[in-house]
Amino acid sequence: MAGQYFNYVRPQENGYKTDVRWFELCNQNGIGLRIRGDPLLGFSTLHNPMEDFDQENHQDFRHTNDIVKKDGVFIHTDLRQVGVGGDNSWGARPYEQFQLPVQDYEFRFSIRPVF
Repeated sequence: MAGQYFNYVRPQENGYKTDVRWFELCNQNGIGLRIRGDPLLGFSTLHNPMEDFDQENHQDFRHTNDIVKKDGVFIHTDLRQVGVGGDNSWGARPYEQFQLPVQDYEFRFSIRPVF
């Protein structure tokens, strides 16, 4: 799990996986959790909550050295995410095939112990 985070100059969410059937997080003794999507899910596991990466306003600039690893694992799971911007990173919308239409979405997942 430690290898999932990448030190971007401007901290941001990363290490996200898509179209996952299931994943396990276990300690060195093999005890942990198995999370299974129905049908599939997206997720990331980091040592920080998303709030640590989000710039709240134009005066709240953050850099890699501002991110302090927390004691714990933050699991972020959802159905899908919108793709990154189109041809640039300063306002172009994602290409149509990477957009999510506005509609109600529903998905399920289960969390089970691993021994």
